[in-house]
Amino acid sequence: MALLAGVLRQRWNFAAWYASNSGSGGNIFTFIEVPDLQRLKRDRDSGRKTVPLAVEPARIKSLAVLPFANMSAEKENEYFSDGLAEEIINALTRLPGLRVIARTSSFSFRGKEVDVREIGAKLNVDNILEGSVRKAGNRIRVTAQLVSAADGSHHWSERYDREMTDVFAIQDEICLAIVDKLRVQLAASRSLIKRYTENIEAYNLYLKGRYHLQKFTPEGTAKGKEYYDQAIAADPNYALAWFGLANFYHEMGVYGYMPPKAANLQCSQLTLKALELDDMLAEAHAMMAVLRVHEYDWKEAEREFRRALEIDLESKEISNFYELFYLVPMRRLDEAVAGSREALELDPLSPFMQWRLGLRYYLARQWDQAIVQFQNALDLDPHYGAAHGYLGYLYMQIGKLAEGIRAFETAGQLFGRGPFTLGFLGWIYANIGPACEAQKLLEELQKLAQKVYVPPWSSELLLCSEFRYVLSLKRER
Repeated sequence: MALLAGVLRQRWNFAAWYASNSGSGGNIFTFIEVPDLQRLKRDRDSGRKTVPLAVEPARIKSLAVLPFANMSAEKENEYFSDGLAEEIINALTRLPGLRVIARTSSFSFRGKEVDVREIGAKLNVDNILEGSVRKAGNRIRVTAQLVSAADGSHHWSERYDREMTDVFAIQDEICLAIVDKLRVQLAASRSLIKRYTENIEAYNLYLKGRYHLQKFTPEGTAKGKEYYDQAIAADPNYALAWFGLANFYHEMGVYGYMPPKAANLQCSQLTLKALELDDMLAEAHAMMAVLRVHEYDWKEAEREFRRALEIDLESKEISNFYELFYLVPMRRLDEAVAGSREALELDPLSPFMQWRLGLRYYLARQWDQAIVQFQNALDLDPHYGAAHGYLGYLYMQIGKLAEGIRAFETAGQLFGRGPFTLGFLGWIYANIGPACEAQKLLEELQKLAQKVYVPPWSSELLLCSEFRYVLSLKRER
């Protein structure tokens, strides 16, 4: 929950910064030619770029990969079954001839007895891949089956009994079987699964790190870093593990867990190390672009984003960074909205994706559409604090003060009494009363700052609140 609070703090910072510069009467940025995602996709599919992974078929096939069931005796091996399914999703996503639903929506059916036809209808796909993993020592058994979402009939099924060292080959064979059965055309001499390491121990540790980070809890974040460190120790040349550690520090800075300057320095050094080991790591180029944005080096940011998109045009993480950190400050809001709409089609059951599109509408000042998307996020997850928080701010902006206060108070209950909650509640109370509550919150924030890092913007909000409180006392006298 604390990490979700960080997401809202980040988005608030960015929106406030953007809003403060949007009314100056002129663009504060020098115009820079930026990549057009649709043009890049057309170029790739037509062959004008590097050799594509697949040739676009006449009809786009669609697929959802459900989380593979963990059949191992140890429950903690879920990280491995999840990791295997996620690697298959990532590999198949790179095929232009196949529309693959993103992890969050597909994994939302974990542990639920839902008919494949219902899953197909909810995700708008023709095919479902499901499977199971049993891990015992150095042996693994993987079963996989491709099912029609229309009637539940089987297209293909297979069982793999192998050594752990064959895990990459198993993933590749499953992907190739899907390509064959769905008749997706694959370019010659291209493996779908990229092997970032041959060290199985390091690979296992990396999967554990990613699994724990995706829990979005302080405990999960700490465990994620620990496993990334261990993965690097097992294979110092594992570029993906170095990037995972870089991403950890970036989140620590953006989400207010440590001073951003120190976090960005660590992130930069680790990202450069990842690129030194593998210059084709698209995520690392995108991270360098974000770091350059933090330094207002827009030309270098544009170059790094272009490089990341050339390597992996289908990455949802890269497209999110590109929209938020580049298209938005470049005032290319129509493109940012279009990109988020497209991403939502591949992840319709994700509260984050609903909120992400809402944020784009919010930044474009399309208030009604933003409210719909934030409400959609809350329909999927009533405890999604970021949606409550932005609804609160939006309602305040359009004059619905009572609704705004309720939404902020709900967000505060979900986030706890952290810097975000204290800062914004103080700002609200200072502006619309009671002002004495703002003073209490300022004192609480000052005590909190003695224990943990408090972002400057949170203090500034409450210092403004204190100023208003003093003025109110003078007026009362």
